[in-house]
Amino acid sequence: MSITAFLLYLLTVGQAWFVFAFFLLLFGYLIWKTVTLMRGEKARAKKLILASGKLLIILIGAALLLAALIGAAHQQASVEQIAFNNEALLQADVAIFNVPGPYWFQLSDNPLKPLIDTLTPTLLFFYLNLSAAVFFCFLLVMAKNRLTLARMTVAFFLCPLLSLPFWFAFPATSPVIAFDRSQDVLEVGSLDLAMGEYEPNEALEGFFAYRVEENGAGPITTIPSMHIAWASVIMYYVVRSWGRLRWVAPVYLAFVYVGSVLTLQHYLVDVLAGVAVAVACVLLARRVPVQRSQIVQTIEQSIRGDVAHVRAFVQTVFN
Repeated sequence: MSITAFLLYLLTVGQAWFVFAFFLLLFGYLIWKTVTLMRGEKARAKKLILASGKLLIILIGAALLLAALIGAAHQQASVEQIAFNNEALLQADVAIFNVPGPYWFQLSDNPLKPLIDTLTPTLLFFYLNLSAAVFFCFLLVMAKNRLTLARMTVAFFLCPLLSLPFWFAFPATSPVIAFDRSQDVLEVGSLDLAMGEYEPNEALEGFFAYRVEENGAGPITTIPSMHIAWASVIMYYVVRSWGRLRWVAPVYLAFVYVGSVLTLQHYLVDVLAGVAVAVACVLLARRVPVQRSQIVQTIEQSIRGDVAHVRAFVQTVFN
């Protein structure tokens, strides 16, 4: 998978447009702010231009580097290695959870299947709209605490960086590729399920048609799951910034976690690995001296006053 193909995958199926959407909004604001300052505060405008330019170069460089490394991992992986790793992940699910991995959710003898069927549209919505959640969570944190926003950004980009060694050493594809409608049996390594036992509901069938038949299974980055890692990171920083949302976070994360495996995009162990990556990234982000960064200080000073005006306006409206 080339860099261009991988970036296109991220923007469409991978749904990484949320990263671009947030930072495009941020840079749009910085451009507007610079133009405003040029009218009377040219020194501040010059500092803001330099800070914005450096930040833009860093972000573009990070995105291209990650895309290149993930593309290299994809090209290096062999079909035999991927098949072996997929089998290992499935067996890990069976050993740890005593169920046949993500297929368990839609087995006909699963007593929870009626409930899962009812919740499937909601679970799909939360899984497919992580992009929107990340976008608004960045905005929420930015409005409350710019230093926390800087740490959140660092942790966010650390997630794929820390996951790269695993993707190189242990490439595996999503379990959805094993679901072959042309066969009478669903064969996944040593697991043979009669098609009558695995009964995906109508909403899942539509999802599979979209993901597999139109877009393919994606790159070999199933473990750790970035859906899980990113969702965990954004909820952590949102709760730190807005304590009143601490009851929302567990519910949201539960929907994303279940949705990731119900859709056969990840194995159950991928969830555990994604959470572990998120925890590691949050701990590492604490050690990054973002509070001493001139870029952060300059942009924070620019945002602080405007955010205060917006909050005062909102309080006036609702009071």
